[in-house]
This record gives sequence, C-alpha cells and structure tokens, in this order.
Amino acid sequence: MTVRKNGEESFSTRQGRILIVLLTVGAAALVAAVWWYYTRQRDAAETAAENELTAIADAKTKQIANWRSERIGDGLVIASSPAMRIAARALSGRIATEADRTDVLRLFSGLARAFSYSSATLVDLDGNVRIQLNPDHTDSAHLREFARAAVQSGGVELADLYREPRSGRVLMAVTIPVAGAGAFVLDIDAARFLYPYVEFWPTPSRTAETHLERREGNEILYLSELRHKHGTALAFRRSTAELNVPDEEVLRRGWLSKGNDYRGVPVLAMVRSIPSSPWYLNAKIDGICLPVWIAT
Repeated sequence: MTVRKNGEESFSTRQGRILIVLLTVGAAALVAAVWWYYTRQRDAAETAAENELTAIADAKTKQIANWRSERIGDGLVIASSPAMRIAARALSGRIATEADRTDVLRLFSGLARAFSYSSATLVDLDGNVRIQLNPDHTDSAHLREFARAAVQSGGVELADLYREPRSGRVLMAVTIPVAGAGAFVLDIDAARFLYPYVEFWPTPSRTAETHLERREGNEILYLSELRHKHGTALAFRRSTAELNVPDEEVLRRGWLSKGNDYRGVPVLAMVRSIPSSPWYLNAKIDGICLPVWIAT
C-alpha cells in the first residue's frame, strides 16, 4: 500500500520508482551493447567469408582461364607442325603412308602423355576417321560437328563440354582445321583434366564447393558434379528466376549473393565469369557454417 502525506507519495515510493527506471535504462543499454557487438561480429564474419570466397573464386577463374589458353596453345602447336601437311594429304583422298601415320601418331602420343588427352583424331567433314590415337571414339556425329565448326572458324577452337553417348563420359575437344577438308580433334576427359581444377578447395571445409555452370536462356545448366548431389554434370538445371540471377553485365563483373542453394540450404556464393568462354564459376559456402549468420 502506498503511503501518502498531504496527497504526495512517500520518499521510499519515489525512490523505488527511480530505481526501476534506472534498472530499465541499464537493461536497455545492455541489450543495445549486446546487439552492437552481435552485429559487429556478424558483419566481421560475413566480410571474412566474402573475402575468402572472392579470393578463391578469382584464383580459380584465372587458373581455369589459363588452362583453356594452354589447350588452345596445344592446338597451335599442331597447327604449325609438319603433321598439317600429312593431314592435308590424307584428307584429299590419298591414303596416308605408314610413315605418315607413324609421324602423326607420335605427335598425338606426345600430347596425350604430356597433357592427358584421352584420344586424338584426324577426321573429315563427314565425321570419317582417317587417323586416330586410342581408337575408341565412335561418336561420329560430334566428330563431324567439330570438324565443320573448326573449318568454319578457320582457327583453333575449344569446343564446349558434352556427354559422349557410348561411354557417358563428359568430354570436350580442341579442334584444329586442316585445309578446309577436316580437322584434328583432341579429346579431353573432363573428369581427369578439368574437374580436379574446379573441385579443389584450398582450405579444409565440410560444405564449401565450387562448380561450373552455363546460362542457357532462362535456365542455369550445371556443367560439373555438385558436392552434395550426384549425376548433375550437364543434367541438372535451375531457373534464373528461382535464383534471382542478374543480367549478363553484372555476372561478368562478379556477383556476390546470399540465398538457398540446390539443397535449400542458406549459402554465401561468389559467381565469376571465365574469360573467353560461356562458363561461370560458382564458389560457395554454407551460411550456417559461419560464426554468425542471419539469412536474408
């Protein structure tokens, strides 16, 4: 019961109310301090993760771009070699001599040993094989496509990833046009020669991963295997609307995003364009693995 004197509250009551106000203000100040510390920690954690992702994505992008340039360089070696004269004779309708075949196969073998090409082929514009190292490539449709594209371009080209029907392997090819009549085709097994570059992560992580992707209209096609979902290379797609993908100009500059990945898990991701290619590199880490994370 409040004790009053001359219609006023007693001294002890006023003192109690002042104490309550002070406690309330102190609690509010403590909450504000905790929230300030929390947001500082959150921002610091996200900044550190962003910096790590950016550094890794930039390094991998340069590495893959250099890898592509080196494969073009392999094609230029063939384009300036005596094998071009032999190939022109073979494609003109004349049967290559055993010495010609030996010289070309020696060149093919050297490139395969040095750079792990799975096969190398001299093919005409109809997809007919004239000379071949490791003759297990029976996909004449792709060989014909590569030869015609090489002749049309007039220069060394790096054909995009595709799945070989017979073996199911993901392959790509270096193509070198020969005398307007065919091409050399160097086969690259992506699982041996490309994906190890893509999948390697430089620091221990339970969830971090990088993968290649390509934009096709309103969809993103995944070009390599995902860490937590198998059978995705050249098979798994997601819509650009679902991912809130920006336009090409933004993607070429680099896109840092937060959202849910293919598992529905919150992630922080950095997307980088691979120069002179239709590919993008996506480097990501689960948001729940950051010291502090607020999904937005």
